Amino acid sequence: MHINFGNIPDVQIWGDGKIVWVDILPNGSRRVYQGTLNDQYIIDILQSIIESGMFNFFKSSRDNDQVCKYIGYDNELHVELLRARRRMLIWQSEEQVCNLVNYLASGADLEGNNFEPTLGIVYPIPLESSDTHSNEEWYPSSLPFDFDEAIKARGRFEIEGQALDFVWNFVNKYPDPVVTYQGEKYRIGLSVPEVSPY
Repeated sequence: MHINFGNIPDVQIWGDGKIVWVDILPNGSRRVYQGTLNDQYIIDILQSIIESGMFNFFKSSRDNDQVCKYIGYDNELHVELLRARRRMLIWQSEEQVCNLVNYLASGADLEGNNFEPTLGIVYPIPLESSDTHSNEEWYPSSLPFDFDEAIKARGRFEIEGQALDFVWNFVNKYPDPVVTYQGEKYRIGLSVPEVSPY
Protein backbone atom coordinates (compact mmCIF):
# COMPACT_ATOMS: atom_id res chain seq x y z
CA MET A 1 0.00 0.00 0.00
CA HIS A 2 1.33 3.45 -0.90
CA ILE A 3 0.57 6.93 0.39
CA ASN A 4 -1.35 8.85 -2.24
CA PHE A 5 0.45 12.20 -2.29
CA GLY A 6 -2.00 13.36 -4.95
CA ASN A 7 -5.03 12.82 -2.73
CA ILE A 8 -7.45 15.71 -2.35
CA PRO A 9 -10.44 15.38 0.01
CA ASP A 10 -13.83 15.05 -1.69
CA VAL A 11 -14.86 18.46 -0.40
CA GLN A 12 -13.30 21.21 1.71
CA ILE A 13 -14.92 24.38 3.00
CA TRP A 14 -13.23 27.28 4.76
CA GLY A 15 -14.75 29.88 7.03
CA ASP A 16 -14.48 32.60 4.38
CA GLY A 17 -16.87 30.58 2.19
CA LYS A 18 -14.31 29.03 -0.15
CA ILE A 19 -15.33 25.53 -1.24
CA VAL A 20 -13.20 23.07 -3.22
CA TRP A 21 -14.63 19.77 -4.40
CA VAL A 22 -13.52 16.84 -6.55
CA ASP A 23 -15.52 15.25 -9.35
CA ILE A 24 -14.39 11.75 -10.40
CA LEU A 25 -15.32 11.03 -14.01
CA PRO A 26 -16.37 7.57 -15.32
CA ASN A 27 -12.90 7.00 -16.85
CA GLY A 28 -11.26 7.56 -13.44
CA SER A 29 -9.87 10.98 -14.17
CA ARG A 30 -10.80 13.82 -11.88
CA ARG A 31 -11.73 17.46 -12.06
CA VAL A 32 -11.24 19.85 -9.16
CA TYR A 33 -13.57 22.82 -8.79
CA GLN A 34 -13.83 25.82 -6.51
CA GLY A 35 -16.56 28.27 -5.61
CA THR A 36 -17.77 30.53 -2.81
CA LEU A 37 -20.57 30.04 -0.30
CA ASN A 38 -22.14 32.97 1.53
CA ASP A 39 -21.87 33.50 5.30
CA GLN A 40 -25.40 32.32 6.05
CA TYR A 41 -24.76 29.08 4.16
CA ILE A 42 -21.66 28.41 6.26
CA ILE A 43 -23.68 28.97 9.44
CA ASP A 44 -26.43 26.65 8.14
CA ILE A 45 -23.84 23.93 7.39
CA LEU A 46 -22.42 24.15 10.88
CA GLN A 47 -25.87 24.10 12.41
CA SER A 48 -26.72 20.96 10.41
CA ILE A 49 -23.53 19.28 11.63
CA ILE A 50 -24.21 20.26 15.25
CA GLU A 51 -27.84 19.10 15.01
CA SER A 52 -26.64 15.75 13.68
CA GLY A 53 -25.14 15.14 17.14
CA MET A 54 -21.51 15.35 16.09
CA PHE A 55 -20.85 17.96 18.77
CA ASN A 56 -23.30 16.67 21.35
CA PHE A 57 -20.76 17.44 24.08
CA PHE A 58 -20.34 20.94 22.69
CA LYS A 59 -22.61 23.82 23.73
CA SER A 60 -23.78 25.71 20.64
CA SER A 61 -23.53 29.50 20.63
CA ARG A 62 -23.14 32.22 18.04
CA ASP A 63 -19.39 32.44 18.77
CA ASN A 64 -18.99 28.79 17.83
CA ASP A 65 -20.59 29.34 14.43
CA GLN A 66 -17.35 30.91 13.18
CA VAL A 67 -15.96 27.95 11.32
CA CYS A 68 -12.25 27.69 10.63
CA LYS A 69 -12.20 24.67 8.35
CA TYR A 70 -14.51 21.82 7.38
CA ILE A 71 -13.10 18.83 5.56
CA GLY A 72 -14.85 15.68 4.38
CA TYR A 73 -12.86 12.90 2.78
CA ASP A 74 -13.23 9.22 2.13
CA ASN A 75 -15.75 8.17 4.78
CA GLU A 76 -14.53 10.55 7.46
CA LEU A 77 -15.83 13.95 8.48
CA HIS A 78 -13.45 16.39 10.12
CA VAL A 79 -14.76 19.68 11.52
CA GLU A 80 -12.65 22.36 13.19
CA LEU A 81 -14.30 25.24 15.00
CA LEU A 82 -12.42 28.04 16.73
CA ARG A 83 -12.60 26.31 20.11
CA ALA A 84 -13.25 22.67 19.30
CA ARG A 85 -12.57 20.02 16.71
CA ARG A 86 -14.10 16.65 16.01
CA ARG A 87 -13.38 13.81 13.62
CA MET A 88 -15.77 10.95 12.99
CA LEU A 89 -16.38 8.11 10.61
CA ILE A 90 -19.50 8.54 8.53
CA TRP A 91 -21.75 5.48 8.51
CA GLN A 92 -24.61 4.83 6.11
CA SER A 93 -26.97 4.97 9.09
CA GLU A 94 -25.96 8.61 9.69
CA GLU A 95 -28.40 9.67 6.99
CA GLN A 96 -28.45 13.38 7.86
CA VAL A 97 -24.65 13.67 7.82
CA CYS A 98 -24.33 11.48 4.69
CA ASN A 99 -26.85 13.60 2.80
CA LEU A 100 -25.09 16.81 3.82
CA VAL A 101 -21.62 15.55 2.87
CA ASN A 102 -22.84 14.15 -0.46
CA TYR A 103 -24.56 17.43 -1.26
CA LEU A 104 -21.44 19.45 -0.45
CA ALA A 105 -19.17 17.01 -2.31
CA SER A 106 -21.26 17.58 -5.45
CA GLY A 107 -20.57 21.31 -5.24
CA ALA A 108 -23.64 22.43 -3.24
CA ASP A 109 -25.48 23.49 -6.42
CA LEU A 110 -22.66 25.87 -7.41
CA GLU A 111 -21.51 26.15 -11.01
CA GLY A 112 -17.86 26.19 -9.89
CA ASN A 113 -14.66 27.18 -11.64
CA ASN A 114 -11.64 24.99 -12.28
CA PHE A 115 -9.35 25.01 -9.26
CA GLU A 116 -5.89 26.18 -10.30
CA PRO A 117 -3.12 25.61 -7.75
CA THR A 118 -0.33 28.14 -7.36
CA LEU A 119 2.28 25.85 -5.77
CA GLY A 120 2.93 22.13 -5.81
CA ILE A 121 5.41 19.62 -4.42
CA VAL A 122 6.31 16.73 -6.72
CA TYR A 123 6.87 13.23 -5.32
CA PRO A 124 8.36 10.87 -7.96
CA ILE A 125 8.16 7.47 -6.23
CA PRO A 126 10.32 4.76 -7.86
CA LEU A 127 8.48 1.52 -8.60
CA GLU A 128 10.20 -1.84 -8.45
CA SER A 129 7.44 -3.89 -10.04
CA SER A 130 7.58 -4.17 -13.82
CA ASP A 131 3.89 -5.17 -13.75
CA THR A 132 2.74 -1.61 -13.03
CA HIS A 133 1.21 0.03 -16.08
CA SER A 134 2.89 3.23 -17.24
CA ASN A 135 0.55 5.95 -18.53
CA GLU A 136 3.17 7.99 -20.37
CA GLU A 137 6.87 8.13 -21.15
CA TRP A 138 8.62 11.33 -20.15
CA TYR A 139 11.84 12.61 -21.75
CA PRO A 140 14.19 15.20 -20.21
CA SER A 141 13.97 17.49 -23.23
CA SER A 142 10.15 17.56 -23.25
CA LEU A 143 9.55 18.43 -19.57
CA PRO A 144 9.08 21.99 -18.24
CA PHE A 145 11.12 21.11 -15.13
CA ASP A 146 14.17 19.05 -14.17
CA PHE A 147 12.79 15.61 -13.32
CA ASP A 148 16.23 14.34 -12.25
CA GLU A 149 16.34 17.09 -9.61
CA ALA A 150 12.81 16.16 -8.50
CA ILE A 151 13.95 12.54 -8.00
CA LYS A 152 16.98 13.66 -5.96
CA ALA A 153 14.87 16.01 -3.82
CA ARG A 154 12.71 13.10 -2.51
CA GLY A 155 9.55 15.09 -1.98
CA ARG A 156 11.03 18.52 -1.44
CA PHE A 157 10.85 19.70 -5.04
CA GLU A 158 8.49 22.65 -5.42
CA ILE A 159 7.04 23.63 -8.77
CA GLU A 160 4.84 26.44 -10.02
CA GLY A 161 3.78 28.04 -13.29
CA GLN A 162 4.11 25.92 -16.43
CA ALA A 163 5.74 23.01 -14.58
CA LEU A 164 2.87 22.88 -12.09
CA ASP A 165 0.26 23.05 -14.86
CA PHE A 166 1.97 20.13 -16.62
CA VAL A 167 2.07 17.85 -13.54
CA TRP A 168 -1.39 18.95 -12.30
CA ASN A 169 -2.96 17.98 -15.63
CA PHE A 170 -1.12 14.64 -15.59
CA VAL A 171 -2.13 13.56 -12.06
CA ASN A 172 -5.74 14.57 -12.70
CA LYS A 173 -5.87 12.63 -15.96
CA TYR A 174 -4.92 9.22 -14.54
CA PRO A 175 -6.26 7.42 -11.42
CA ASP A 176 -2.79 5.90 -10.89
CA PRO A 177 -0.35 8.40 -12.47
CA VAL A 178 2.72 6.38 -13.45
CA VAL A 179 5.42 7.42 -15.92
CA THR A 180 8.41 5.77 -17.51
CA TYR A 181 11.50 7.97 -17.36
CA GLN A 182 14.83 6.78 -18.77
CA GLY A 183 13.77 3.15 -18.44
CA GLU A 184 12.50 3.42 -14.86
CA LYS A 185 8.92 3.69 -13.65
CA TYR A 186 7.73 6.33 -11.18
CA ARG A 187 4.40 6.97 -9.54
CA ILE A 188 3.86 10.73 -9.59
CA GLY A 189 2.47 12.35 -6.48
CA LEU A 190 1.64 16.03 -6.39
CA SER A 191 0.92 17.65 -3.05
CA VAL A 192 -0.86 20.99 -3.31
CA PRO A 193 -0.46 22.80 0.05
CA GLU A 194 -3.74 24.68 -0.44
CA VAL A 195 -5.86 21.51 -0.52
CA SER A 196 -3.77 18.35 0.03
CA PRO A 197 -3.70 16.55 3.39
CA TYR A 198 -0.05 15.42 2.81
